[in-house]
Amino acid sequence: MNKINKKFEFFIKALVFILLGYFLILFNLFGISEISDKYFQDKLYAISSPLYPEQARDKTLILLINDNSLTALHEQGFFQANEWPILYSDHGVLLATLLKYKPSSLFIDIYFKQERSTDNSAPRLLSMLDYYGLKANIPIMFAGGYPDESLTKFQKQLKNRFELVINGWTSPIGNYPLNIDSQKTVATRLYEITCLNSNANSGCSNISEKLITSTKNLSVRWGSSPAKPIDETLSKNYCEAPSILSYLSLDNIFNDHLAVQCPFHQILHADDLIYIDKYGTSDQKVLLKNTIINRNVLYGANFEGLHDEVLSPVHGKLPGVMYHAMALDNLMVDGEKYLRVSDAFSQKVSLIAWSVIAFFITFLVSKRSEFDDYFNGYYSTFILSVNALLIWLYGYFMFRFFGYEPGHSASFILALLGAVTLGNKLDELTIRLSSIMTSSAQTRQFIKAPCSVFKKPLPIPQLKENVMRLLILGLITWAVFSSQVNAEETQVLSFSFEEVEVKLNGQYKYIESNVIGELPIRVLEENKKGWLKLDSEVSDDLWISKSTVTLNTDKPVIDCKSMAIGKNQHTQQHGTRGAGEGCQ
Repeated sequence: MNKINKKFEFFIKALVFILLGYFLILFNLFGISEISDKYFQDKLYAISSPLYPEQARDKTLILLINDNSLTALHEQGFFQANEWPILYSDHGVLLATLLKYKPSSLFIDIYFKQERSTDNSAPRLLSMLDYYGLKANIPIMFAGGYPDESLTKFQKQLKNRFELVINGWTSPIGNYPLNIDSQKTVATRLYEITCLNSNANSGCSNISEKLITSTKNLSVRWGSSPAKPIDETLSKNYCEAPSILSYLSLDNIFNDHLAVQCPFHQILHADDLIYIDKYGTSDQKVLLKNTIINRNVLYGANFEGLHDEVLSPVHGKLPGVMYHAMALDNLMVDGEKYLRVSDAFSQKVSLIAWSVIAFFITFLVSKRSEFDDYFNGYYSTFILSVNALLIWLYGYFMFRFFGYEPGHSASFILALLGAVTLGNKLDELTIRLSSIMTSSAQTRQFIKAPCSVFKKPLPIPQLKENVMRLLILGLITWAVFSSQVNAEETQVLSFSFEEVEVKLNGQYKYIESNVIGELPIRVLEENKKGWLKLDSEVSDDLWISKSTVTLNTDKPVIDCKSMAIGKNQHTQQHGTRGAGEGCQ
């Protein structure tokens, strides 16, 4: 009878531990599991980033235009425009120069929606792309936005002469779809051009035609080793990545002190391209040609006030065009074995794995009385360490053999902490239930009158105490991780007047808004006098009068129709659409 009781107690404990893990994995209470899993995954990707292979890096190049390069090109007389958005003909000058050096493909990550009525040079841009690109059989793709967008007349013209590729979606950063409604996204289309071509280069591994029709999203990994500058005499802010040992330090794991500012792929700045092409030495021109020829070029913009940014777990904020470049690199390196985002199948495997781990935890907990003295009171630490190792091995198993990201790992850890915290606290309850269920008389009494079996007090105070511990642990975890993820949340200010009253560094000013519209911005605080303090790169002391605007916290953040005077993480929540050229 005693053996039966022991078995019953064992299975009751195991059942409680299993249900605890299932609850955390399936129900995502307060978003704790999702937030903590994302944080855990980002840290793991950052730590492993120095090990990311570089075999395909030399097949991708970023052509970037920003404030500095635009100013230089205007002052040297190459561009007519001196601010963003530039003229269509200015785009044409830049891209025609690039196409002369025969890249294998060109993706333009600048969102052309409507043809601007104030600029009649769009036909010149299209003609230059026709002459230098299509006649040389260079595939040219434009940012097409979201898959369900209705196309404007100008977009239909672009689609007929070139290609429109999906570059906008609602998945969070790191979750990169390869196809949406049977339409290829940017990285998938570039992979098709690069790796399935008869002249495919050695940068591609595990080549598969099935990949370009896959519906399983890619979990984007980032490399931390910076690309070498194209020309050290012209390089801008070249740097080196920290060592892998530095990434493993506790200070970096919890504080992100080692964010790498230099991206994984080479960047060719717009003014460097024009300058070397026009005035460079013969050696520089040869170097420029070798930099561009037979490479996938992704053309993007990075201006103050635009929100086409991506948050990398390795680098911090980067221009959004680099997200597509890194996704392409992942596909070229891993091919059909690319790292997949967690889905229903991986969740089922996680539930099975946790069931096994829960039984093992129950076994170890049941041996506490025998081994606690042997471990000098650190038996709980031993249980945590052994099972944390099992969880790590499970994550590696899912990555190595199934090709899935390390999902649900944080849920496993929280469930493990909860199981060990409850531990022997369940003993008294399970013993009581065991004695009830193994006594036929008491069993009948249990069925007829459930309340009568609880004549002796059960350890309810201790049980409540441990439940409270778990709740407090969960709330603390949620607070810590949500502060990491939601640090850049925005609100929407609706302008209802032609003039907006602001206070900059203590001085009152009136600013003409020109248009009655909306502005996504992060509000830091509100004082008693009705002034809102804004998060701005212009000044640390920027306030706006609440009486001249309307604060709308429910409306989703708008994108390309917005003005901007501060920071916004729009792309972190909604994907990346390009720099919004045609919306301005």
